[in-house]
Amino acid sequence: MQRQLSQPGVVDNDLSDYWTEIKDIEENSESFGSEEDLCKTPDEFEHNTEWLKDSGLTGAASKLSAGNEVHNVYGEVDEVLMSTLTRTQAAAVERRVSNLNQTLRMKGRAQPRDVRDIFQPPSSPTSPTMPQEDAQRGAEGREIIPSPFLPQPREIIPSPPRSISPPLPSPGEDSRHPPVRRRVSSSSSINLGVTDAATGVRTMSVQPKSPGTHKELSRRVSNQELVSDTDISLDFSSDAKLEVGAKSDDEYSADQLPNFTLVKDKYGVTKVGDLSERDMKKVRSLALIELTALFDTHNIELKRRRPGKVKLKESGVFSVPLEVLVEQDQKKRDGIKTPLILQSIILFLEENALNIEGILRVPGSAARIKNLRKDIEERFNNGDFTWDRVRPNDVAALLKQFLRELPNPLLTYEYLSAFASVEHIPDRRQQLQALNLLILLLPTVHRDSLKLLLKFLSKVVSKEKENKMNINNVAMIMAPNMFLVKSGSKNVNYNEVKMAAGTSQIVRMLIKYHKILWTVPSFMVMQVRRLYQVESSKTKDSKGLMKLIGRHHKEKKTTIPSAGQEDPLPKGVIKVVAPHLTKTAMVLDLDPQLTAGDVVKRFRGRTASQDNSSEPGNAPPGCINPRQSAVYARNNTYLYEKGGNIGERCLDMDTNIATLVKVNPHAEWVLKPKSH
Repeated sequence: MQRQLSQPGVVDNDLSDYWTEIKDIEENSESFGSEEDLCKTPDEFEHNTEWLKDSGLTGAASKLSAGNEVHNVYGEVDEVLMSTLTRTQAAAVERRVSNLNQTLRMKGRAQPRDVRDIFQPPSSPTSPTMPQEDAQRGAEGREIIPSPFLPQPREIIPSPPRSISPPLPSPGEDSRHPPVRRRVSSSSSINLGVTDAATGVRTMSVQPKSPGTHKELSRRVSNQELVSDTDISLDFSSDAKLEVGAKSDDEYSADQLPNFTLVKDKYGVTKVGDLSERDMKKVRSLALIELTALFDTHNIELKRRRPGKVKLKESGVFSVPLEVLVEQDQKKRDGIKTPLILQSIILFLEENALNIEGILRVPGSAARIKNLRKDIEERFNNGDFTWDRVRPNDVAALLKQFLRELPNPLLTYEYLSAFASVEHIPDRRQQLQALNLLILLLPTVHRDSLKLLLKFLSKVVSKEKENKMNINNVAMIMAPNMFLVKSGSKNVNYNEVKMAAGTSQIVRMLIKYHKILWTVPSFMVMQVRRLYQVESSKTKDSKGLMKLIGRHHKEKKTTIPSAGQEDPLPKGVIKVVAPHLTKTAMVLDLDPQLTAGDVVKRFRGRTASQDNSSEPGNAPPGCINPRQSAVYARNNTYLYEKGGNIGERCLDMDTNIATLVKVNPHAEWVLKPKSH
């Protein structure tokens, strides 16, 4: 399919695979449906109120929804969460609360007419007030069909280069609670003013969303000062020079993606699956606030859409929500996290298609694909379907159909536009940070399914010499299927080229960096710890009166120590329990070099050579029956910290235990297998 650009001077960057995939989608797929049917965009008041709820600020959201203004978000409601936010995060919250307050004030009264409107001359035919339908036409007068789900490309003014400075210790800082680390915010978007000593009010100047307008925000500084943004650093480091400023013509080649690595600290890397669901709920709230603050810094609007009111299938295989598919599969097999049909398709392709030239690019037979799809619909859930005599190219086409026809896309209607908007961030490392936050925000089933897909696409790229599919080809082919892009013209408008290149670039980054994107930033883990500490302090204060009231009743009871009560451990040691192992507990000295991996090794059994020995002296101490019934730690056994200032966290093997104990001295240490 040969497409021509409608604007001179635009380089197509060899997007032929992208346009070919668009043509194939249009010829072999049903219509996407109207924008109103598929998803809806709430009005500004509803959008900001939902944002507050999803950010964990339910108190402020409820008050505003009831028609009452929030004058002090720090003291009136949600004080616990606000006390843990950084200055940039808090500014993002304040902007939305301020907008909601203003909307409430404007309701029920006419807006005063600006005196400048009275003397404004009539608009010319070429003014920006021209009809919308005329503005939507390209240079040749043809109508542009924008994607209903993606933001329109726009020119981005690059931010000036920023430096990351090491944090300075504050006087009287508790060494057990080191400062949170995160990125340094650009001072070009938010300028902190001076705090008035008399009123205690700090004024912030916020970069306007549209030219010629601005608003002043003020907040009262809380007793617990917010974490400073200058005390925060990124978790990603690169061995290549970061790109800031204008993009080159060949930016979209694979060579332009630097090799990022995770920066490990003594607390260890926290992967998405390492935290309990209770902890992840807090992480999602913080991730939404952090992503919004990052977008605000670059003047990017975060518009979240909701799925429209469309009747959804409750059974079957295709056009069924991912959550419904997983729920169906969990009735057949425990521990299922991604749909079995998606697992089966990808497993077949990994075993039979990685070396085939043009896999994903070369289309299969439309008639065979239709029959294959019908066969899967009728027999897969009954366990009668087999992949014998199925052609790999047909299965690859079926994979793309499966993704396109999901009622809620893999990247979700809520965040599809946000994923596409990441390309507008001029700094590559902050693009990576934004993708990391978006992945944290995805529903669990969507996040797990996306990871499964990206692992497969990475394997396709790794066989480039055999299948002639490099990361550029794979990204351009998958982008229209993941971002639901469509086009209705042979002549391509400049905006469509920008959209094609931008969405392809996002898919390219997801493929290349998928191994490091499924992690929780260390500064966010520290914020979760702080949330638990503040919540615990508030709970203790609220229970003070109840303790006084119930003291007389408690004094009448005789305290009987439990049979298993133990003396408290001396300082410098920890007790590790392993309920499922033969050795159920062990007391360990807190050696400065002790890691979580070292602790797991203490509970491992003998090597294979020792198992063949008949000498009883080879048995590890504490084993009741080392020959027959002993159970040792295996490769899937990990050390967990539980309680204290965290719900539950699986520890990276390189985590320094002595350092972690200082941060969470009241945690329990448990050894158990991890379910992947």
